[in-house]
Amino acid sequence: MYFTLGARLEYNTFGKFQPEPTARLLVLPSERQSAWIAVSRAARNPTRFDTAVNERVFSGGSTFLSVDGNPNQKAENVMAYEIGYRAAPTDKFSWDIAAYINDYHNLQGFGNPAPRSIAATAQLRGFGACAVCQ
Repeated sequence: MYFTLGARLEYNTFGKFQPEPTARLLVLPSERQSAWIAVSRAARNPTRFDTAVNERVFSGGSTFLSVDGNPNQKAENVMAYEIGYRAAPTDKFSWDIAAYINDYHNLQGFGNPAPRSIAATAQLRGFGACAVCQ
């Protein structure tokens, strides 16, 4: 059994302090099997474009498109949860299966009526499987 803790610590003038920790547990029931679980946090700090852009596109003398940054934009972040299992029954064949949930927060988007910046949340659930034969 292996337990791993890690963290990336970042400071940015736009997003401020953003810790990005991870915790992983790997279990090896045999030489040919492994199972794991993991929890991680990741962040995308706002950029100068996200916070300070101020662009207008004109068409026929009137404003066609207006893009304004949000000086209060927070860092986008995700909490990621994963669980998986891998087996290699023979030297020439292996397979794995994994499931994950990603919770996103403060996603930057465009609202209506424009120009208005919104912070959205989303959840992504997934499942993956793979088999390799050599």
